[in-house]
Amino acid sequence: KQWYQRRVAITAGEDAQLEIPGYSLFRSDREARVGGGVLLYTHDELPITNVQTYDDRYCQALMCTSESEKSIICVLYRPPECPVPSFKSCLDFIDQYIASGDGEYRLSLLGDFNIPLIGWSTNSILPGGSSCSTYSAALLLDFMSENLCTQHVLEPTRPDSEMY
Repeated sequence: KQWYQRRVAITAGEDAQLEIPGYSLFRSDREARVGGGVLLYTHDELPITNVQTYDDRYCQALMCTSESEKSIICVLYRPPECPVPSFKSCLDFIDQYIASGDGEYRLSLLGDFNIPLIGWSTNSILPGGSSCSTYSAALLLDFMSENLCTQHVLEPTRPDSEMY
């Protein structure tokens, strides 16, 4: 997730203040709302192709392919209490991107999903959430199962949060 505001870098080139020497920047800015969006930096020696973005005013995603590594990289942002149809549409878009490839690729799905209701050690949905959060958790677990994904972050990433 990024809170970059497009107006910051316009004076010296579109991405001037975000550039890191030796890395390429890809992004999907949230156009219709404040905050949100995603950024991805890749090393310049890693050739990236087929960059596609998704933005439906709630979810943002950026997908790209590294042919040399036989890898698809996807960065996704799902805001808290995102409408279920929006999250489902985003996951469907990512599924279509994966299916459009010609061959076997490893998938790396990174991002901020804002779904605290998943017990990652058991891949199960924890009780106590809204129906929207529960259904979104089920969608994410199904997506991960269908695409043979494994959750690697097993503890909260912020001390004041239960987010993983």
